[in-house]
Amino acid sequence: MKNLTFSNFGTILMPTSAMRYLLFTAFLLLCTQLSVLQAQASLSIQGILKKSNGVAVEDGIYNVTFKLYTAPNGGTAIWTETQSS
Repeated sequence: MKNLTFSNFGTILMPTSAMRYLLFTAFLLLCTQLSVLQAQASLSIQGILKKSNGVAVEDGIYNVTFKLYTAPNGGTAIWTETQSS
C-alpha cells in the first residue's frame, strides 16, 4: 500500500500531491486572468474630425496623431501614437 503524506490546509487534510495540484491550478487561473486583463487594456473613442473653424472635414483618408501630456495646457508629451491609412 502506498504511503501518503498529508498537509494541514485549514481544517481540511489533503494529500501533498493534491495540494500541489490545487496550487498549480490556482496559479494557472491567475496567469490566465492577468493575460485577459492585459488584452482588454484599450480605449475605444469615436468622434468627428473638424477644421479649425468647427466645420467637419470632407470624407477621406487622414493621418491622426494622439498625444498624452503631463499638464492640461503645455507640458511634455509622455505618449504619442500616429494612426495612418
